[in-house]
This record gives sequence, C-alpha cells and structure tokens, in this order.
Amino acid sequence: IIRVATGTALNFLPVQRAVYDNLFRAFLDNGYVLGQSFFEVAYDWRKDLGKQIGALDITIQQAISNSPTGKVNIIAHSMGGLLMREYLRRATSTIFLNKFIIAGTPQLGSPKSFKILGYGDNLGFSWGPLEFLNIDKSKEISQNMLGVYELLPSRRYIQVNGGYVKNFRSGGAGILNYDQTNQLMLGDPVDSRNALLLDIADVFHNDLDAYQPTGPQIYNLVGCQSAETIGEFR
Repeated sequence: IIRVATGTALNFLPVQRAVYDNLFRAFLDNGYVLGQSFFEVAYDWRKDLGKQIGALDITIQQAISNSPTGKVNIIAHSMGGLLMREYLRRATSTIFLNKFIIAGTPQLGSPKSFKILGYGDNLGFSWGPLEFLNIDKSKEISQNMLGVYELLPSRRYIQVNGGYVKNFRSGGAGILNYDQTNQLMLGDPVDSRNALLLDIADVFHNDLDAYQPTGPQIYNLVGCQSAETIGEFR
C-alpha cells in the first residue's frame, strides 16, 4: 500500500483534528508494516506537481521491490490524486498498478483556488473566531505558488461544468469562459495574477485532463453536497 498525501501539515491548532491519522492507524492496526508493506509519500502542494514525480518514483520502486507480486495498491487524497495521475501519465509502463484509490481529488481543478489567488482564504485553519492563517497573507504568498495555479479549474472543467465566474461589472451577468476568467485575473495592473504560472498550469491540465489511468481496479471517491464547496463567484 502506498499513501500519497500532502506533507505540509499545520500541527499547532489548539484542537485535535484527525485528517490522515485515522487511515494511517487503520493500516497499521490491520497488520501492515511501515516501510515494508505500507509506504507514505509526502509532497508540497505549493510547488509544481511535475517536479515532485522523482520523489514519488523512489517510494513506488521501494514498494514494488517489497511486493511479492510486483504490484502495488495506491491511495491518493485530494491534490495527491493529481500528482499520482501525472506520474502514471508519464510512466513508460503501469503494469505495477493493482488498485488505485483516488479520494476527494479535484480532477479538473477547484474554484477555491480562484478565491485564494483573488481574495485570500484561511484554508480552514480557524477555531471559532480565531484564524490561524491570515487571508490577506495567504493571497499574497500564493501569487507565485505554481501548485495553487495547477489547482485552478481547467479548460476541460469549464467545458464539462460551465463557467464558475459571473462578471456583473459591465452591467451584464455573463458567465466567463476559460480565457475570459484568465483575463479577469490578469486585468488589474495593481493586483493581477502571475501570467507565466497561468500558462504553465494551462499546459499541465491540457495534458493531464486528456489522460485516463488504466488498471485492474480504479476507484474515484467524490464528495458532494458540502456546504463549504464553492460553486461560483459573482
């Protein structure tokens, strides 16, 4: 078993928040041994996913060499699912893959990334009225984080789901397409997004969205009806 999850955890919250630990303990309690039959891969969600494939490959090769059948099962959560799909897309062979479980992955992007880049967000790091991540600071530091741009809704997202930004500024209520949304993000000379990173993220998703992983057993777990899920911006 290989678990792919973000490696940038915040552990200073004054409340206990079980995010991945329950899953981690469940495997160990059922006889899996860390470093022998159970492996973990951490990645940095702020950085380019394509540049983190090398570290992922090292762990996958370790798991393959420890597997009696030469095959592995992989569980990838959230953005880790994009990282794993990009790894499989670039792999010369995926014969090693047995089960691939993708949990809560924004396959075509997440509108919340638009909010982070445009308005800031505390990313859920709050406790009652206390916020442990300043929204203005999160907006500032995200401007040059390629990983955040790679989470923006892609062209395929808008093709399948429709636009997610409605612009009322010119007196209309038009839903913006992909290029218009990018133009909106680049339009303010004082507060515009990084054009280079927008272009890189566009290429990243154009390649990834056209790829469908293949294997004996692939599961895509998708949440829905969450009150916290952003649907559109006005």
